Amino acid sequence: MKTSQEKVKYPFLGESPIVEFLSVCHYIVSMRERLISEAVTPVADGGIARPVVIGAPLLPARFRWRGEEYAVAEVIAEWKETGPCRHGSGERYVRKHWFHIRTAAGEEWKLYFERQARSARERKARWWLFTAAP
Repeated sequence: MKTSQEKVKYPFLGESPIVEFLSVCHYIVSMRERLISEAVTPVADGGIARPVVIGAPLLPARFRWRGEEYAVAEVIAEWKETGPCRHGSGERYVRKHWFHIRTAAGEEWKLYFERQARSARERKARWWLFTAAP
């Protein structure tokens, strides 16, 4: 049994020992959300869903998932996930850009863009659908 003095680790938040309440709220999966964890493909000719922000990925206006196209109707929230430098310095780097969106069909998605591919085999899979809710 954990005591109140022990730190709870959140592996999906990286190796940071400090987890603020507001950061964790973005990852909470409600009862109506389905965990998907599948790659989605941006539609190249679909435009972008929000103004360009320096250093952030362009959020495509349309995605393809399981053979269907989905349009981004609204960006509800966005945030970044950081992690320590992998070469030993004390610097922190942005690892993922998260987006909570509403599709034109009314579904709410939490998706993220990985700054670095997971592996050479998955180097083109940079956009991932984390959860979907009707």
